Amino acid sequence: MGSEDAPSGIAGLDSLIGGGFPKGSLVLVAGNPGTGKTVFSAQFLYHGAAECGENGVYVSFAEGREAFVENMRGFGLNFERLEKDGKFKFLDMATLKGDDVVSTLNLVIEQVRELGAKRLVIDSFTVLAQAFEKSIDARIILHTILSKMGRRAGCTTLLVNEVPIGSEQLGVGVEEFVADGVILLRNVECGEGRFAREIEIKKLRGKRLRLPLYLFTLEGGFRVFQPFELQTFERKERFQPIKDPEGFFSTGSESLDRMLGGGYPQGGVILFEIGENISAFNWQLVLFPTLANFIAQGRAGMMTSLCQMNADIVVAKMKEMFGFEDAELAKFVRSFEAPPFEEKTTRECTITVQGKDIMEDYAVWMQNENKLKDAYGSPLVEYISLNRLETTFGIEKLKKILYSHVVRVRNGRNLLIMTICPGLEHMISSASCLSDVHLKLAREHGTLLLYGKKPRTSLYGVDMDTCKGYPLSKLTPMI
Repeated sequence: MGSEDAPSGIAGLDSLIGGGFPKGSLVLVAGNPGTGKTVFSAQFLYHGAAECGENGVYVSFAEGREAFVENMRGFGLNFERLEKDGKFKFLDMATLKGDDVVSTLNLVIEQVRELGAKRLVIDSFTVLAQAFEKSIDARIILHTILSKMGRRAGCTTLLVNEVPIGSEQLGVGVEEFVADGVILLRNVECGEGRFAREIEIKKLRGKRLRLPLYLFTLEGGFRVFQPFELQTFERKERFQPIKDPEGFFSTGSESLDRMLGGGYPQGGVILFEIGENISAFNWQLVLFPTLANFIAQGRAGMMTSLCQMNADIVVAKMKEMFGFEDAELAKFVRSFEAPPFEEKTTRECTITVQGKDIMEDYAVWMQNENKLKDAYGSPLVEYISLNRLETTFGIEKLKKILYSHVVRVRNGRNLLIMTICPGLEHMISSASCLSDVHLKLAREHGTLLLYGKKPRTSLYGVDMDTCKGYPLSKLTPMI
């Protein structure tokens, strides 16, 4: 962030725009009703006054002061305190009439100078512009008064525009040409009939923008999701188990447990659908804490090769992510692999099968399952890759064995997690019918999204939480 930047106060945004808005700039914030424009603008002002020593003025042509203060208190923004400290001024201009435009603007300028304000919000310019007889008058006001005033006084201004639903025009047609920056807020459909919020940074003078589109949420305030690639981790602690709620197996992530109302049901069958452009670490972040939670409690886990991951890779990941030792992984992890075989160092974890007769291979699976349950006296978690099994044995044989195995899982009170990747869409419906829980991991504008198809849930943004010293999924509602 340079000395000539005004930090936005929007979580996640400043790192995407090079530190903040250029000081003294005029930024247009436009969107349909209910897209978060007021919250965006309020956080900008609040952050400036509370954290940056930059007093702010909010000019409202729609909402009164009491409603504004009360609504923003719900987002943790105490504007009353800022008013008492002389750092903030709310100007209620809801009764503006055509003849009052010039006097209103003079009042705004006077209040900005009197407060020594370095931040100004006009909400909304759409209403103000309706008082002008000609659109050229709006352009003159923007250019000669607001824009120049901002540059001379170093006052960064957000100009809020209300865009009617169905309209593609951002205002009276002049704002985006005069403004130094243009930000669009939208409600967009994603996640098969679910809705998320999208922010588009159309332009911001003097800034090099990596990408124009991101998702955001209003949960706990206006927050822009970072592209997941930017996140890295360094494990510092060993995984600590989470106690299973009554009737459930914990997923290993308290955040995911809450989303599911407790966790995965005991004796449950889980279908985990992996969408396009999902990396291995993306799905491991959601699925591997469950295996870690079983191991940490002295329970075993079995799996077929998941997305080309043999036993060596699984063991390496469990050590790297959660700090398990070779000896305990050799006790509790079994990976079933069919030809072609690779050279392996983790022989203790590898069970080789021929991959020719599904019944013969399934008999080996059941034999090892019984051994592990007898040895440790507890249920186990099973991961199977439907893509791998369908490729090896064909769809009809897979379905036949799957139906009987689901019954076995339920009777044995185990946990079965079936993964399905792109390329096996024709089996999603039948696999979902067998499952108690059907989750999908998707990706939009670099943001990981998780949602339940069965039972149906809303969208959740997926972050990586390392506060415990190891990586876990952290889910945030996309409200």
